[in-house]
Amino acid sequence: MVESGRTRAVQEELDSWYDKYAGQEIDWESDCMKKTLNEFLDTRNIVPFRAFMVRYLIAAYGEDFCPVLFPELSRAEWNTVGVEKILEKMSKSESLDYSESPKLLQQLTDMVFDQFVVNHFYSSKSKYKEAPSKVLGYVTKKGPLWDKNILLKKLKAVKGEADSESSDLGITDDEFWAFAFGLNMDYRDIKFFMTKALKRSTFNFWNWQEFLLYVTYRYARGNTYQFYLKLKEAYLDKKVKPEKIEESEKNIANTQSVQGKLDDIFEKIEETEGAIALDEDGNLPPYILECVSKYKAFLSISDDYTRTATEICQELLQKFEQRVKDEIAIRALYDKAIKDEREIENTADTQKAQGKVIVYYELNMGLEVPKGTIFTKIDEKSGKRIDFITLDEVKIAPASEKEEDIIIEVCCTKKEKKEDSPEKQYAYIPGKTEFTSANKNLSEITNKSYFKAATKEAVGAEISVSGKLSAKCKTGKIVPKGTKFYALNGKGEQVTFVSTKDAGAPVCEEICVESVNEGTENTAAKNEITECSIKNWKQKFVKIENKKIGIKKEKVKEYVTGGVLYNYLYKTEEVQEILDKKYVSKLGEILEGTRLSESKIYSISKGRKYTITRNDILTICFLEHMSDYENTYSHHGDHYAIDSYTAFFQKTNEVLRKCGFYELYEPNLYDSFLMYLTASSEGIASYRNIWSWYLRNK
Repeated sequence: MVESGRTRAVQEELDSWYDKYAGQEIDWESDCMKKTLNEFLDTRNIVPFRAFMVRYLIAAYGEDFCPVLFPELSRAEWNTVGVEKILEKMSKSESLDYSESPKLLQQLTDMVFDQFVVNHFYSSKSKYKEAPSKVLGYVTKKGPLWDKNILLKKLKAVKGEADSESSDLGITDDEFWAFAFGLNMDYRDIKFFMTKALKRSTFNFWNWQEFLLYVTYRYARGNTYQFYLKLKEAYLDKKVKPEKIEESEKNIANTQSVQGKLDDIFEKIEETEGAIALDEDGNLPPYILECVSKYKAFLSISDDYTRTATEICQELLQKFEQRVKDEIAIRALYDKAIKDEREIENTADTQKAQGKVIVYYELNMGLEVPKGTIFTKIDEKSGKRIDFITLDEVKIAPASEKEEDIIIEVCCTKKEKKEDSPEKQYAYIPGKTEFTSANKNLSEITNKSYFKAATKEAVGAEISVSGKLSAKCKTGKIVPKGTKFYALNGKGEQVTFVSTKDAGAPVCEEICVESVNEGTENTAAKNEITECSIKNWKQKFVKIENKKIGIKKEKVKEYVTGGVLYNYLYKTEEVQEILDKKYVSKLGEILEGTRLSESKIYSISKGRKYTITRNDILTICFLEHMSDYENTYSHHGDHYAIDSYTAFFQKTNEVLRKCGFYELYEPNLYDSFLMYLTASSEGIASYRNIWSWYLRNK
């Protein structure tokens, strides 16, 4: 087992540095209204990911790294002069690979690489007996191994996944997990990186992989990566079944309710003093397997965590829209935006999975499937029931039976050695021989030509003679795999054959269905449907199958009203030049990825499940708060600014917590931008004017 010897988190040290580097918190009570927007923007600095990582490495591994990296510096200068030297060289050599980079960066990369190896975070399939030349660069998603070129590139990363979808100098969440394992990070440091460096929420417990990561980082001791692999193996093991849920608990309605159930799991872990390790044989403790079983059970009945965010944002956006609708009308923006309230035909993802169920039935019985019938898939991993509902009634009257010609593939049940001529085989059956079967739905069973062994097999090889039968089969009937057939060979001996696959003359109907719940997880691959809500359906249907049921592109024809509100918020107009042009790029860094799109506004207002980001929540909370505050409270009170800021801070943090995101944090650029505007007597107008100025000048 690997022990890092570093149980102390460096979060306090990093917190202190980040607050100072990213900009001091504004004194809202006394100073806010005196500051110009120009001065505010001067205090906002983007902190690159590499600044977090370098400072972490020096704080956590300074005793090992710094004497080699900075032999000329004193200990007191490691976190100041030393860190700045590394960051400066990274900035000047962003495009250079390992071999071309300054010696200082090569040394740092070597040391980090060695830590990955010490912590056994490299491929178990490594062919290198002494030391691997590559380490793992992924955890939950399969990706490339990291050599020192890639590792250095990731150490130089500027943006996290939340800041940029793709970047040569970006780092994904999964790549950060690799650093967490490779450097054996403390849980508190991991949490700091997630919220401050990656700008994302803490662990999402409704994602099973992140739940397992949380348990590992928070509680595991020893070789944490091996512990995670064992935990993942247990979760995917079908033998570890979900714990049975009481009927009273199956009506869990929201994220917070499920969170309470998860708290019970964590309390059980805490009872063991919060320290978990694999036993001497490398196995998980039994109580951890029990916790996995509990988690799988509650995950199977919990709703998608985005539902809470969607519902809250819909309510807040509707309140805001109601409060400003008169202002929109007065400003005649309805007239300007009328072209956006148009009937369009566009391509969009369906919100619910759609596909077809195939029901096989007997002709003489007909088929009746009422509208609203439920067909169900049961997820093998979690045990979760995923329901699909029929969109129309299907009713087919019974008909008289007919017969159809079919082909049945068979092979002899007795294996034998291949002879040098077909006639010598035990299972040699001459052509046009009549066969018999216990299946009463078949008649006129015969082989058109003699059965023979595969020509590729050598004489003396063990074989099963095979061939094809032709027969007449009653329409609607199936000849299942394994049906037995009999015939006499040349010696008069009865030979038994068995069908190798299903055959017959089935009658079936394809029925359109869609998932009861929205979301990409409510889908079904081919033939995963196993149950039906119709009483005694197994006696009424021959069998059920399904085609792939998934999220599809469809033509959407509807009136788009999101453009009205979108134009109100973001339509470019002539505004006072309150900013110097040099602030366009700085403002762009703050506003990047925060604008509510027309389609997002429309989807949220209709309550459709949509990917809700933390910035979306901040924007909608700000708009709702300011529309309420500006209409309700006096702008002339001595404490208006601080009262508005405090109310926004409290309400927004409550919403963020409910939706699983971290709370407002002043050094984050967009957080502080909205906080700044809450102190204005016309916050919404300021928000709109800044956007208008930025869009006209960028």
